[in-house]
Amino acid sequence: MQGRDSGMNGSFNRLFKFITGGNETKQNIAMTTPVFMTGSESNATMAFVMPVKFTAENVPKPVDGTVKVRELPAGRFTVMRFSGGRSAKNEKQALDQLKQWMASERMTESSQPVFGYFDPPWTPTFLRRNEVMLRTDSGH
Repeated sequence: MQGRDSGMNGSFNRLFKFITGGNETKQNIAMTTPVFMTGSESNATMAFVMPVKFTAENVPKPVDGTVKVRELPAGRFTVMRFSGGRSAKNEKQALDQLKQWMASERMTESSQPVFGYFDPPWTPTFLRRNEVMLRTDSGH
């Protein structure tokens, strides 16, 4: 499930409303981690992962038309864990490290980076678990 917005706070609020009953069945849906983020600051997408009991066919329809439900195709990803708060600087450093490692392994990327955030905002930044991932076509 994902939402688009020029500010990530707006997307989070819309997605949170969806899982707290803002859907056609007024159903509460458990919030899972990570929260995925992709795109640029001016065109970013935030996505929640639906609990395992849901399939693309049985997820309730969002009341808010800007919230979309879609299934991402399976694939092979390279993933690197990093800590710290969500910032362009931290994301760039992590992405650069992942790309350097991929180059050393002769792996090629085939997608935009996706960042996964696992912790609530009150978690101290040095304890936060984050991930950056790139889809790859490499058979490594």
